[in-house]
Amino acid sequence: KDGKATAKNLPLGQYRVVEVEAPYGYVLNPNEQKVTFTYVDDKTPVIKESLTFSDDRQKLDMSVTKLDAEDNTPIAGAVFGLYADEDIKNVDGKVIIEKGTLLEKTTSDENGKIAFVKDYPFAKYVARELVKPAGYVTNEEAVNFDTKYQGQDVKTAVYNSEYKNTPTTFEFTKTDITSGAELTGATLTVLDKDGNVVDTWTSD
Repeated sequence: KDGKATAKNLPLGQYRVVEVEAPYGYVLNPNEQKVTFTYVDDKTPVIKESLTFSDDRQKLDMSVTKLDAEDNTPIAGAVFGLYADEDIKNVDGKVIIEKGTLLEKTTSDENGKIAFVKDYPFAKYVARELVKPAGYVTNEEAVNFDTKYQGQDVKTAVYNSEYKNTPTTFEFTKTDITSGAELTGATLTVLDKDGNVVDTWTSD
């Protein structure tokens, strides 16, 4: 538990030392080191040498891709929050982050990507849309990330989910002011706030 490994009663000579199994949550160190035990004198009963190996903790990459539900084009400008979906504990079992804690807020870029960039431990997380992009209907669904260690040969555990919003639609009808009956053949035009034509059509 102190991170040390000891080999005893080795004959004099040169040895190759490699890591064959990384600790849980870490990436295997592929580097080989060499150590040589040589005779000193008849007053030295034990020859000691030491080596140090460092392992990188496996990283966690969580992201959401924001898309238009009708044509799958990316949507920029949506704000998402990442929350702890369970109590997160340290190695001693003490709760360091309570379930429901907001950990990070980020906005979708031009590619629709929402990346949570902080260094998180493996745990359960949930992402929720906090601010919907203009022109879209709010999506109340949450994105769940049940993150787990992917083994010693994986540097980064990647979790990505798609999140789709339906565009807001408007329906216009031309009616008779007296009877309320819908009329056909009327030309309708929608303008933006600057007076530019957005769309023109004829009622049917």
